[in-house]
Amino acid sequence: MSRRPPGLRPRRSTPPPPGSVDGLHGSAADTDAAIGSSPAIHLAYFGWEDHWATSDEVSSDLEEGRIPLVNWEPFGVDFAGIVRGDHDGLLAQRAAEAATLERPVFVDFAAEMNEEEGWGGHDPELYKSAYEQLHTLGKPIIIGETASAEEGGSQAEWIADIPPTLRGSFPDIRALVWFDVDKERDWRIRSSEDSLATFRDFADQ
Repeated sequence: MSRRPPGLRPRRSTPPPPGSVDGLHGSAADTDAAIGSSPAIHLAYFGWEDHWATSDEVSSDLEEGRIPLVNWEPFGVDFAGIVRGDHDGLLAQRAAEAATLERPVFVDFAAEMNEEEGWGGHDPELYKSAYEQLHTLGKPIIIGETASAEEGGSQAEWIADIPPTLRGSFPDIRALVWFDVDKERDWRIRSSEDSLATFRDFADQ
C-alpha cells in the first residue's frame, strides 16, 4: 500500500531525464510531505556484507515507485583483496540478487573516497582498481549525495542555481540526491522557509 500523502505527484519508475535533480536522502515520507512531491530516487546506506537487493528498504522503494540508490560502504574491507578477487563470490551473489529485481537500482560504491573514511587507504590507484571490479557499463551519471547549509551564504540561492547549472554546464548528469538530514549542519531543505519554497519550485521542474 502506498504511503504517499494526498495531493502528491506520482513517482517515476524509470530513470529521470537529463538535467533532472529529483532525489533525496532522509525520511521519504517526511521529505515528500515537506516539498509536496515525490522524488524519484531514495538514498540508503548498507554495509559490505548486507544483502541490499533483498532488504526491506529497497523493496519498499521499488514498491512505491522510487529508484533505490544503494550507498555500499566497505568498512573493514581490504581493497587489495577486492582487486585480487578475494570478494568475487560476494560480488557475484549481490549481482545475482540485484538481477532478480524488476526495476533499476543505482549502486554507489565507497563514496567520499577522499574524506575521513579514506577507502583504500587514500591510495587513488588502488581505489580505482577496486572500483573497476564492481563497475558496470551503461549507468547514467548521478550526484549521489549533496546538500547546502544556511551558514556562509544563501541556501535558497544555491538551490535555485542547481537546475540551470546542470542543464547548461553538465547535461550528462541525470539525477541528484539531496542529503536531507540535520547532522553536522542542518542540511535539510526545510531549514528555512525560503529554502523549502525554492526546493519545491525546482522539484516541480
